Amino acid sequence: MDSSLKLQVGQGIPEIRRRITALVMFSRQWAGTNPVHTDDAVAAKQGMPAPVATGQISAAYIQESCVQLLGERMFRDAVMEVWFKRPVYLNDELTVRGHVSEVREEGLGSRIIVQAECLNQAGVAVTVARVEVMDMQTSAPLS
Repeated sequence: MDSSLKLQVGQGIPEIRRRITALVMFSRQWAGTNPVHTDDAVAAKQGMPAPVATGQISAAYIQESCVQLLGERMFRDAVMEVWFKRPVYLNDELTVRGHVSEVREEGLGSRIIVQAECLNQAGVAVTVARVEVMDMQTSAPLS
C-alpha cells in the first residue's frame, strides 16, 4: 500500500481552536489531586489569575492537529519535542498553528519535520513543539 504523503515545506497544519473548560481542567486524567488545577483560591495564593491547566492539554491539541495531517505516522516512531512557554488558565482560548518545516528524502521514505505552536487568546505562544515522522514509501498496516 502506498502511504506517501504529498507534503511541501511551508504547508500549514490543520488549525485547531479550543477553550480550556472546567470539564477538561477538572477531569481526574488532567488535574489529578493538585488543587492549583481546580481551586480558584489555591491558584490565587500562587499568584495565578485562575486555575492553571496542565501542559499535557495544550500538547495534546498540537498532537491532534499533527494526527489530522500525518495520520498513523504519528503512532509509528514519531518524535514530539514540546516546550511549555507560558501558563494556560481556565477559560483560555487556544489556537494550534504550524507548518511543515522540512521534507527530506531518507532511505526508503521521507523525513517530515513539523513546527507547531499553541497560542492563547492574546496571540502569545504558550506551547511550542517540533514533530518528526517518517513517511515510508510502502507501509504495513498497524498491528
